[in-house]
Amino acid sequence: MAIPRRLNSGNRFERSQNRDVKRVVFLSVEGNVTEPQYFGYVKAFQKELGIKSVVELHVLQRQDTSSSPFKVLELLENYLEIRNNSNFSSEIDKLDFKNYTKEFIQNYLDDKGSLPQKEVRKFEALLREQQLDLAYLYFLNKFKGSDNGAHDVFGLLLDRDAANHSPQSLSSLFQQCDEKGYQCFMTTPRFEFWLLLHVSDVATEYADELSKMLDPSDKSVNIHLLEKTGTNKKIHQKTFEQYFLPNIDNAIERASSFCTQRDDLLNQLGSNLGELFSILRD
Repeated sequence: MAIPRRLNSGNRFERSQNRDVKRVVFLSVEGNVTEPQYFGYVKAFQKELGIKSVVELHVLQRQDTSSSPFKVLELLENYLEIRNNSNFSSEIDKLDFKNYTKEFIQNYLDDKGSLPQKEVRKFEALLREQQLDLAYLYFLNKFKGSDNGAHDVFGLLLDRDAANHSPQSLSSLFQQCDEKGYQCFMTTPRFEFWLLLHVSDVATEYADELSKMLDPSDKSVNIHLLEKTGTNKKIHQKTFEQYFLPNIDNAIERASSFCTQRDDLLNQLGSNLGELFSILRD
């Protein structure tokens, strides 16, 4: 197999603390700023959110900006190819790492702190040249919930983004996911609508704007989110703690005033992200 280089943390990945994990929820997400930040904080505050310590949320990391729904699906399947490779070390052995021995590479993967840091920096510079995050890929190959990952969940997080994706193409993607057992979580028109539900009873406060929110060119969701929270893109921890953390259950409840059925979200305002939190809290 060709090692997928899209799965890449920029060589900044930190391994999870060793603990018993029953189920891992792996998410491939469309955005590479807002969504990873939001769910990074969900993971950090999982105790406060009623998510058991035996459940782990992991957002698949990448460095590119390829974010069409089919690219999101491709990233998840890149991960599953790594996960299901029972002889991943042999794939690493096929790579050209110049003068680095197999022993050095294995020590780097197992515990790079045991190696001279000058050599680690040189090796990581070589990995960056090759756009390869070896430590992250090695982690993904090994990291599973209990019973060899039998309880793990694999999902996509998508925006409807009607300007760029037809209902027919997304229906085709849904069918592929159903056949392979992947979850699909979607917000229409975009993820920022889910964020707005945390800080506003949208159905009441913006009742006269709901129809135009479905227009792909409409910016009202982002404008109102900026008015309410001071941001509509990057989420800092203080912002999450103030506006989103205490209101996730409000967002789930408010979403029930809109569409929450995945297939119907192709043409209706709403979100089924409440289903993701149900999985995390189960």
